[in-house]
Amino acid sequence: MGASGIHVAEYLTVLPPRADLEAKLHEAIQSARNRIGGDADT
Repeated sequence: MGASGIHVAEYLTVLPPRADLEAKLHEAIQSARNRIGGDADT
């Protein structure tokens, strides 16, 4: 946040490789399952 107090969002203009996105998604899903105790499909 700058001195003006305004937040500016940042957006990706170029997506990372699909394999990287899929790996991150799977990590996030596994992490969420571990947090809620639903470790089916492991």
